[in-house]
Formats: sequence, C-alpha cells, structure tokens
Amino acid sequence: MKAVLITGASSGIGLACARLCLARGWQVYGGVRTDEQGRALEAQLGAALVPLVLDLTRPETITTAAATLAEREAPLAGLVHNAGIAVAGPLETLPVDALRDQFEVTIFGAHTLTRCCLPRLRANHGRVIWLSSISGRVALPYRGPYAAAKFALEALADAWRLELAPETPVVLIEPGRVRTPIWDKTARSAAAWFARAPETTAARYAPVMRALERAAARPDRGGLEPDQVAGTVWRALTARRPRARYVLGRDSRILLALDRLPDRWRDAALRGLLTRDLRRD
Repeated sequence: MKAVLITGASSGIGLACARLCLARGWQVYGGVRTDEQGRALEAQLGAALVPLVLDLTRPETITTAAATLAEREAPLAGLVHNAGIAVAGPLETLPVDALRDQFEVTIFGAHTLTRCCLPRLRANHGRVIWLSSISGRVALPYRGPYAAAKFALEALADAWRLELAPETPVVLIEPGRVRTPIWDKTARSAAAWFARAPETTAARYAPVMRALERAAARPDRGGLEPDQVAGTVWRALTARRPRARYVLGRDSRILLALDRLPDRWRDAALRGLLTRDLRRD
C-alpha cells in the first residue's frame, strides 16, 4: 500500500485530497494542527487515516512527524503541501509580522518538511506536490502578502524540481478561486490588522475592507470545488510523467492572459476587474 502525507488535511482541499486517496486504496497521513482536529478527522475518514500533529510554525512538530513516518516505515509515495494561510488587506495597514506569518507557513515550514521527508520519498520513488495558486503568477491588489509568498513558493518548487530530477518529480498546482474556508479566516485577520490603522488610513481603505468582508461572508461564486483540485492532485501523484504545472480554473487562464499585456495595460485591466468586483459587492 502506498502512503501519502497531506498537510492541512482537516478541511478544504486537504480534506478532499485525503478522502480521494483513501478511496483509491492509499494510506493517508493527515497533517493537523491539534490532537482534537486529528481525532475529528480520524472519526470522519476511518482508521486508514493516520493523523499527525503538524504545525508548520513549530519546527518540533515537523521533526516529530517525520520520525513517526520513519518508525512506521511508511512507503511514502507522495508529499502534498496543502497547509496554508492567506494574509490579505491593504499593504499600508499590514505590519511586517503579518508578512512573516505568511512566509513562516508557506515557505519556511514547507521547506523544512520537504527536507525531513526526502529520504523516505527517495526510497519509494515518491513525488512532492505543491499547492500553489494563480496568485503565484499574478499579484492582485489587497492580497500582496499571499501573492508574495506564492511567488516565492513557485521559485522554491522550481529549484527543488531541477535539483531532484529525474528521481523525485516535483509538481506545482495553480488553482484560481476555490470554495474553501481559508478566506473567512483571512477576512477576520485583515479586520484585526485594519482596526489598528490610523484614522486617515482607515478612511481611505474602508470601502475595500467592507467589500472583502462581504465577499468572505458568501460562497465564492464561480470558484472550483475542493474535489476538483483533489482530482488534479491525484493525477499529479499517479501520472507516469506528471506535468511541472497544472493551471486550474477559468479565472486563472484569464489572469495569465492579462499578465502577458504590457504593464500599463495589464494594471489598467486588473484595476478594472477590482472596480467591477467592488461595485458588485
């Protein structure tokens, strides 16, 4: 039985990936932040799911999880980097600690986990799958920290792919909007940072913040379902020759097309999309 480690397995894309891999007969190690989340996940998905407390902001949990995999002699055929946070809001209102939080999870923790799992992946001809985003190719306003970390993730994964080829394939998956709870948490965090902004700054960005809160309060219209992304993750894990990148979603393809325009035209188009969204909300 092949095994896969999926970070952020308690909800959204990670949960969908865990469910699909279990249905296809794989052993799943699900990274969760707390023991309580682990028990809930095991009760939901069954005994074939092995929860691992894995908080990417706490290096000791990373080394402990890797040691557990070694003790169980897990035939690790895949590492799916799904866990993440999204720091968003006007850059003028965000302190540097907010950016550090974003990079701690998206880059530093994920890099450490890759290094710890690499011996077991090599031993089983395994693969490393990175859940990136179209924000790693095109930076949008008010999602600057999230985009910056995803841009860095893309570069890191590219370097890993070149260094590990051909023995250990490395794959990037770049979805557009996905219907997951991550943006609800993002809106709450952005509101907390925004509350500390000076009055004049807060007045300037108040319409944007109201629009972000309304957008987080409703289902993401037109977004991909987590199961659709999980299907692509499965293909990346099992294809004989997986692609280096999988771009998912109509919005992703539109943004990539806009990104090919000269910068002034591109910026005008992106501002136009933002203005339309604000009016719609």
